[in-house]
Amino acid sequence: MLVAETVGPSGSVVGVDAGERAVEAARHRAREAGPRHVEFAVGTDQDLEKFGQFDAAIGRFVLIHQPDPAEMVRRTAAAVGSGGIVAFLEPAVHVDGSTLPEIELVRAVNDSWKMFMRRALPSHDIAGRLIPCFMDAGLPEPRVLWESVVPGSDTMWLRLLVKQYETFLPFMERLGVVDSRVGDPSTLYDRILAAGKAARVQGVTSPFASAWAVRPSRS
Repeated sequence: MLVAETVGPSGSVVGVDAGERAVEAARHRAREAGPRHVEFAVGTDQDLEKFGQFDAAIGRFVLIHQPDPAEMVRRTAAAVGSGGIVAFLEPAVHVDGSTLPEIELVRAVNDSWKMFMRRALPSHDIAGRLIPCFMDAGLPEPRVLWESVVPGSDTMWLRLLVKQYETFLPFMERLGVVDSRVGDPSTLYDRILAAGKAARVQGVTSPFASAWAVRPSRS
């Protein structure tokens, strides 16, 4: 949707995802939002070229799932015309979020989550390897932006952290990566919030890395 807003009605946007449920959800959101210049399709990076040649291709939170991220970047770039932009946004899940002063409960959640990501994702640290990844894909060295969010009094990020933890808890338990210090997940939000207020903490999220490069002319 953000890309559709950026290009405006004179442009067109194609969103591709391998999950049918994700595509249906996106179509529903598009119908509610009203843009007519965006469409969604079920597919992978291997299907991009069949939609034609793009001026830009953007991947979001996809390289962490790839055994060979450079190959995905290469296939994505093949669907972009000369002078077009290839861009990816990835979470740096190998880097902890933090609070100052440190809250032990948040540390326990972060430790559990990081161990889970290492086990569950083929390229959990790709955010820290985007420059060689792009270059291995035959693209120029990308520009990379490394950003974190400081939530302040906005509890949205805490709710997201706790919801994420609750959602993946069964899988984390199966892998044996749950830190016993976390305790009852049903009270996790309230306990972190209370500890944060008592210590007057400032928190910061794990970083997000965005990388982009211009597709060179085909020889």
